[in-house]
Amino acid sequence: MKLGKILLHKTANSNYSYGSRGYKRVKQLEQNVRDDCKSGKIKKLEDGLQYFDKLILERPLPSNSTFCHVLSSLSKIKCYSDVIMLYKKMNLVGVQPGLYTLSILINCCCQLGKVDHGFCLLGEIIKRGYHPDTVTFTTLIKGLCLQEKIEPAFKVFGKMTETGIQPDAFTCSTLIHGLCKTGQVGRALQLKNNMMKWNCRPSVVSYSAIIDTLCRGGLVDEALILFSDMHRDLNVLPDVVVYNSLINGICNSGRLNEAKRLLKKRWLVEEYLQI
Repeated sequence: MKLGKILLHKTANSNYSYGSRGYKRVKQLEQNVRDDCKSGKIKKLEDGLQYFDKLILERPLPSNSTFCHVLSSLSKIKCYSDVIMLYKKMNLVGVQPGLYTLSILINCCCQLGKVDHGFCLLGEIIKRGYHPDTVTFTTLIKGLCLQEKIEPAFKVFGKMTETGIQPDAFTCSTLIHGLCKTGQVGRALQLKNNMMKWNCRPSVVSYSAIIDTLCRGGLVDEALILFSDMHRDLNVLPDVVVYNSLINGICNSGRLNEAKRLLKKRWLVEEYLQI
């Protein structure tokens, strides 16, 4: 009985330590992790693992959002398999995943070509009572487009809009790029023209993908019309990639003088971007 009281007393002191020194130590570590992740200091796998190992050994356990900073940073440097492994370790010690955690996991699965696993994680999101957002659906759409599964990608897009989740410019740009990659430039143009319906505007990436596909298909005049549309859209400035696509297309069609005029404009753009 006396031994039991001694053990109880030690446990109480230990919990008190958790609540004072331990709590302050964890908060300081969390701040360091957030600062280093946001500043881009995690440049290789070892950097992320070093922080993860510190986090997972702390008691009380750091917040889920702090772990997410590490997972996100490792995802950005393409350590996709490692992120999945670390997520499993988090589960083992009782760190509950949030929507952002699961969205990071979906991206890793899609980048590894495991889109089916990504959809399983979508089910996990719904099962836990979270609401998938634009980022979640766009990540799955991108994963399908990377595998050139355009029709399934459009089904996900349709489901997304039906449930009231608004696509953004990146969602549409992802689909446009996927359509252009598979030679469906007509559908890409149609989607570009419909973007205002969702209160988003085509980006230079969207224009660039369509113009490049038109030029490669010998439809240079159509590409030039779209190029003129870009100039009318004050929010989009044609970049060097757009000019290169047009110049190549015009040269291939034998219109060398026109290509020279466009080349001069490209030089002006390069100078402007260097200012």
